[in-house]
Amino acid sequence: MPPDFLTAQAVRTIGGGRYGRAEGRRAGKLIAPGDRITALGAGLGFLSALIMSRFDVADYQLVEADPRLAPLIRRTHELNGIDGPATIHTCVATCSRPLIEAGTVNLHVGQKFCASSLLGSSNELHEVAVPVVSLPELLGAARSNVLICDIEGAETDVFDGTPLPTVDRILMELHVHRTGLDAIRTMFRNLDAIGFGYDPELSTGGVCGFRRP
Repeated sequence: MPPDFLTAQAVRTIGGGRYGRAEGRRAGKLIAPGDRITALGAGLGFLSALIMSRFDVADYQLVEADPRLAPLIRRTHELNGIDGPATIHTCVATCSRPLIEAGTVNLHVGQKFCASSLLGSSNELHEVAVPVVSLPELLGAARSNVLICDIEGAETDVFDGTPLPTVDRILMELHVHRTGLDAIRTMFRNLDAIGFGYDPELSTGGVCGFRRP
């Protein structure tokens, strides 16, 4: 029996192969053997299972703020025979100094697992305080060179112009309904300022890829 936050619609989306499909299709162009990956908004672990089943990655950090999902990530990996180098962090990783200094932030937990967000949630069940860590420090400690990001609008706090020196590729899902177009324009400018260019081969619709030239 699926847990309550896996709604019937979510189960149909997963069963129909539509959950994470856009990101999965980009993985072949994004990932190379030996990559060290950090993923923000790991969800159910589908994309990490796909990548680790296809590529011999050196390290994979999964960051997921919703504490309900860590057991499901482990189960997804188990069912797909994944025993590679994966670490699950139940926290928020960000570049926002105010959030890092606060140490915790309230996650708005939605009835649908994919709707939970720092910015509020439809059909919200409750709020839960989750730890906040420095993303640059997390990336630096793991020497991650690939950053994957699907965090329901909180990407504005990640791509704020803070240098990410170990990273050479980024795959990000935009959430314009949460951030607005002005925030997306600012994020693109911030990425340009720290050396990343938009890569159309990694991009489709709201999923955008960036590389260092």
